[in-house]
Amino acid sequence: MRAASAPTSTTRIDLFTLIAIAAFVNVAATIIHEAVGHGLMAVALGGHVIRVTSVDLDYDARSLADVQQRIVAAAGPLANIVTGLLVVTFAGRIRASAPVARYTAWLFGHVSLFVAGGYAMALSFAPYGDMNAIVRGLPAPLAWRIALTLVGVAISFGTLLHATRTLVPFVGGGPGRQRRAVVLTVVPYVTMGIVAVSAGALNPDSPMLIVLSAGASSFGGNAFMAWIPAWIRGFRGSPIEPIGLPRSPIAIALGSAALLGDYIALAPGVPRG
Repeated sequence: MRAASAPTSTTRIDLFTLIAIAAFVNVAATIIHEAVGHGLMAVALGGHVIRVTSVDLDYDARSLADVQQRIVAAAGPLANIVTGLLVVTFAGRIRASAPVARYTAWLFGHVSLFVAGGYAMALSFAPYGDMNAIVRGLPAPLAWRIALTLVGVAISFGTLLHATRTLVPFVGGGPGRQRRAVVLTVVPYVTMGIVAVSAGALNPDSPMLIVLSAGASSFGGNAFMAWIPAWIRGFRGSPIEPIGLPRSPIAIALGSAALLGDYIALAPGVPRG
């Protein structure tokens, strides 16, 4: 029997840094979806934004035609897709000598894609949310909902495969690779879900948004993150030592600042009143 070697100072995963990165990524992906996607598109089309929170965008749509309202609804997931593709492409160019930046980009890019794919895959038939706003009132709505579901499945499984393959440098090829995969995926998954749901609890309008939006987009949309450890077995690990995730005061500060901004400002809604 071969004993698993203890992690060295260069391969160890710092949990405080990992949790801080996950918190930062969750808030950043939310801002991209709600403020940059829905919010900027609503403003660009002539709508008046009333308030943006961590789970929804409230805007006066009376001046917008039906097709414009559908565009606003689609802009949130599309913003996540565009951002995810750009960041995933950029992540592959970051050297192993900058492990915190490389892992942050890996997580942010793939989470952005998981969220967008999860919306379409799981919520196309729901009577609420972005997908329903896109499809509602269209001819042959069943066909549209099936098509969106299939698109969501394709995005989610494609992202799962890419995320698993590109995580290999962080798990290496040694006997401890499965445990490392669990730490690097399940810990962020749980962290992001807790942050999203707890911030959703501060929503001023409806507690139901906690479950329907925050819970669905985080625990539901990112569920494929928890699948990665099972899939990593099919990818041959590198014979060299895995990339570690050292303690990063900058990452911890950014994660803490993102949480404060989320709970104090974004979760209750911006602007106030």
